[in-house]
Amino acid sequence: MEPRRRARAFVLGLLSDLPRKNCWTLAEHAGDANPYGLQHLLSRAKWEADAVRDDIRGFVVGKLHDTAVVLVVDRLYVPRSWTEDTARCQAAGIPDTVGFATKPALAARMIGRALHACVPASWVAGDEVYGGNPHLRTALEQRQVGYVLAVARDHQIATHAGKFRADTLVKRPPRRAGQKLSAGARTKGHRCYDWALADIADDRLGHHQLLVGRNRRTGELAFYRCHSATHVSLHPGAGRRRHQARSQTSHYQQQAAQA
Repeated sequence: MEPRRRARAFVLGLLSDLPRKNCWTLAEHAGDANPYGLQHLLSRAKWEADAVRDDIRGFVVGKLHDTAVVLVVDRLYVPRSWTEDTARCQAAGIPDTVGFATKPALAARMIGRALHACVPASWVAGDEVYGGNPHLRTALEQRQVGYVLAVARDHQIATHAGKFRADTLVKRPPRRAGQKLSAGARTKGHRCYDWALADIADDRLGHHQLLVGRNRRTGELAFYRCHSATHVSLHPGAGRRRHQARSQTSHYQQQAAQA
């Protein structure tokens, strides 16, 4: 039972609002006098990481399942500077079998593993690291999984007239263009954006679109590449994907605290 208790305290600490998270701060958050128990859990205790991952996934899907699940990709990875330094990896407890892989490559594996386990997800969301990678986008399209992936303003988009930067395609969006939608509530009220959706010429299967959001207060633009197996239009959920992800995390934290 001791490893289970430590693991529960560790997860609750990671989900907390602590400004800094290490074994000392997580131990204090759990009410422990020192970090030795958490250090033992992470460095010496025997447990199967993959099995724990699968158990947590089953718990989350069982407790928070929804007919409109969105997988939000956000993952730490081992940088190349580490994988090329054998001594550093050994000191950190990283197995020799772990090689370098980019964040998009890791994301493709994670998504494939989740779908293989029958996680009912039909959409994937992620930041510019993932949106700018054509291999990940193609992998999702081949699985007929929709995505809304952020891209940089200088991201190149192919049209029948040639390739153009995302911000060039919408260089002067009219002030009244798009729909006003909330991206979630904050302490000072809702964050409202103007959203516009434009079709992208593409010979591949499915529907390809560029989603543009304009901050109504600052005028700043955000760009997203979108794909769906069937045609979709803007709706209130489009601007709340990240807010929903944070809400699900909060819900999971409450469920874990009650477990």
